[in-house]
Amino acid sequence: MKFKENAEEPQKETFVNTEIANVKKALEYKINLIQDTVNSIKESIEYLESLYDEIHD
Repeated sequence: MKFKENAEEPQKETFVNTEIANVKKALEYKINLIQDTVNSIKESIEYLESLYDEIHD
């Protein structure tokens, strides 16, 4: 039985490494989405500020 457990260990390690890589990719994707959203909000604020300045000048 001990031999069988040891034989499964590399499979578990490969599975865990694959899952870690998948989670990392998913997090990177979500971080990029958040960064894009933040940049879009910044651009919108800049645009609104320029409109405000035009109206009040």
